[in-house]
Amino acid sequence: MASIGIDTNVLVRLLTGDDPQQEAAVHRLLAPYDTIAESVLINDIVLVETIWTLKRLYGFDKAALVEVLEKLLSTITFEFERRQWLTVATGLFAGSGADFSDCLIVARNAFMGCEATATFDQAMNGLPGVKLLQG
Repeated sequence: MASIGIDTNVLVRLLTGDDPQQEAAVHRLLAPYDTIAESVLINDIVLVETIWTLKRLYGFDKAALVEVLEKLLSTITFEFERRQWLTVATGLFAGSGADFSDCLIVARNAFMGCEATATFDQAMNGLPGVKLLQG
C-alpha cells in the first residue's frame, strides 16, 4: 500500500476531535494505515502549522504541545521528513521560551552543518548555536 500525506486541518481534527464528522472521516481515512509503519506523512510545514494552531486557536500550553509532539513522533504509523531533527527540535522547545518553529529552524540548521543560526528573536537566545544579533 502506498503512503499518504495529510494536511494541517486533518491532523488538527485527529488531535482535537472538535468536529465529530470530520474526525470520523479522518479515522476512516487512516484506518487502513494503522498497522503500516511510516505510511502517513506529516511534513514539517504541517507539523509547524499544527503546533501554531493548537497554541493560538485551541489554547494548548507548552506542556500539552510537547506531549502532542512526543506522541506523534512515537507513533509508528507516522512518517516525518527527518524524525531526528524533530526530536531535537522538540527537546529544544520543551526547555526554552522559543516557539516550536524557531526550535526546528535551529535543529535543521545544525544538522545541515551551520555553525550558528543568526536571529534578532530574543526568545531564541540560549538555544544552542544561536547568534543573537543586536539591531
